[in-house]
Amino acid sequence: MAKFIDSIIDEVREATENEDFNSNLGLSEEEFIRFINEAIARLHGKIVDQHTSVFLDEEIIAMTYDTQTYNVPRKTFNKNSIAQVEYSHTSQTDDYYPLKATNIRNRKPSSNGSPEFYIRRAREILLVPTPDSSAGSIRVTYVKKPKRLDKRRGIVRVVTTAASAITNLEISYVNGATVDGAELAKRTRMTVVDKYGTIKMDNLLLSSIGSSDLYDATLAIDSSFLYSASESIAAGDYITSGEYTTTHLDENDFDQYLEDYLREFARFRTLQRDSSSDSQDALNTLSAMEDQIVSNFKDLSDDIHLIPMINIDEEWGV
Repeated sequence: MAKFIDSIIDEVREATENEDFNSNLGLSEEEFIRFINEAIARLHGKIVDQHTSVFLDEEIIAMTYDTQTYNVPRKTFNKNSIAQVEYSHTSQTDDYYPLKATNIRNRKPSSNGSPEFYIRRAREILLVPTPDSSAGSIRVTYVKKPKRLDKRRGIVRVVTTAASAITNLEISYVNGATVDGAELAKRTRMTVVDKYGTIKMDNLLLSSIGSSDLYDATLAIDSSFLYSASESIAAGDYITSGEYTTTHLDENDFDQYLEDYLREFARFRTLQRDSSSDSQDALNTLSAMEDQIVSNFKDLSDDIHLIPMINIDEEWGV
């Protein structure tokens, strides 16, 4: 992980002479966080326009007998940026073959068999024919959305789990009950991260915030939320507001250039917010930086690309 968000906020405050603030004066931490996430979303979108493969990821989805419709992976950019869908009738890696994209007119819900086509419909993937077995799976390659950045909202003091559910979660606030309680309640979804910002558990559904005998608050997690076998939570972890959120810039998603761009974008938005005459100079600097970054992604490879094989029968022998 890269830089802690609190350090970035401090640097922007210093650069814009906004170091003095309280509940009635100056820009709040929450405003800086909004500026920072605006910058991440803007740059991510512009890079995707140039080269979608930069942020590709994949997810395996198990098939259900006689079920045609499946949700796209939750972390998919814009909920519909799918690069490829593959099917394996055994769920074995060597058996995956790509499905052909088609449109909703070819849905044929009454047709069953091994899928050959897929349809994108809003946040869903429809398979054609409808799977006639539960033994298979699809491998969805998608453009991953960027992680949000947020401050630590609570430190886990006590946590009890049972059967992949969180039955008790008590925390101490990091920035005070008024600030952190409001931010957690605002989005209802939460993320658990370690001290380095690594996501340990994602998309927790907050039901309510109650009192605690020993700590600042008890977070009631909705009984519908079940964490996966690869996820965990422990005392000493931190809670952030919103799904797929971290406290540190992720250097696996963005390189050093993001930190510089993000700081300059937040500086520009702060000067703009303050109606400062320096905002135009900041905009010029930001625009030049943005143009250079996006230009670097116009052509990432000089490799020779062969025409892909799309004849399933010949290539995969099925």
